[in-house]
Amino acid sequence: MAAIDFKVRVVKSPQGAVATVAEVTGSIDATTINQFQTIMDKLVQKGVKNLVLDCTNIKYINSTGLGTLLKYVDTFSGVGGNLLFIRVPSKVMLVMEMLGFNALFNIYEEEDEALQFLGAGVTEAPEATPVAPVAPVAPVTPSVAPRVAPQRVPSGVQPRPSVAAGGQVSFPMEAECSRCHQKLEIPGAGTFRCPRCAQMCTVDGGGKTAFPATRLPAPVEVSIPASSTFAGVVAALAEGIAVTMGINSNKAQSIRDNVGGLIMKMVDSSYRADATSAINVLLIPTDNGLRSEIVDNGTGLDASAISSAADDVKVTPHPVKGNVYTLLYRR
Repeated sequence: MAAIDFKVRVVKSPQGAVATVAEVTGSIDATTINQFQTIMDKLVQKGVKNLVLDCTNIKYINSTGLGTLLKYVDTFSGVGGNLLFIRVPSKVMLVMEMLGFNALFNIYEEEDEALQFLGAGVTEAPEATPVAPVAPVAPVTPSVAPRVAPQRVPSGVQPRPSVAAGGQVSFPMEAECSRCHQKLEIPGAGTFRCPRCAQMCTVDGGGKTAFPATRLPAPVEVSIPASSTFAGVVAALAEGIAVTMGINSNKAQSIRDNVGGLIMKMVDSSYRADATSAINVLLIPTDNGLRSEIVDNGTGLDASAISSAADDVKVTPHPVKGNVYTLLYRR
């Protein structure tokens, strides 16, 4: 039976930050994932808040392992701590980069760099005050739903309400969703859901916005060449996100096969394996399950050609060119 080993020690940064360093030896995959989770859960139960994983002796990690690591990033963040990674071997880093997880992890070359980060007092932004649930897309007040603007704006853009004479805010105003970065047009003060990812948003009469924190992983958006090689990469990423959301491993594997199979059909039928063309993929974790939106600019596929693994399938024309395939995989 495959095994994974942890050697744990407690350290303190020059600034006084206390952290637990775990030197991990072995592979993190389907054969060791239960043992790995048992050890990680024990560390959390013991009150460890800042954990530094020394990855020097990690031989291999797959998408299931990466999805589990992402779950623990969220776990440590939830208790006001951090999960950091140091000395990641190049072959493990390659898998992280291929699946896009390097952008979701705090990775450092050496232990002192990770401790310096902890000692700097970096913390998560405070959560906004939660608001009462409302029906999807419909605001509490006024009765007009927010409209998705046709173009995205760069991350970090602040709301831009019009200011009338006397300094009063004039609606409608623009805001950027904190989860999916979709540009929204807000008709007035009230409580809203982003129609793209269902993130809640409240806007007061002065144009100030608040986005209550969510425990769901952030949406992931990628653009890949129309090639069978990259179909497998996106499929593994979808599986990893599903595992992170708490979807059972059998369904997560089914999601991987379904997403990968759909992209393969696009590559063969819509693009005729033309790797100079691109397929755009958006993976959105929601309260109902994992929603994937796959956009092609080719001839398109009929809904009947898509595997029944998805609980809901919609095929709609893209406003510019091609089609949008929206698939929902319920929890």
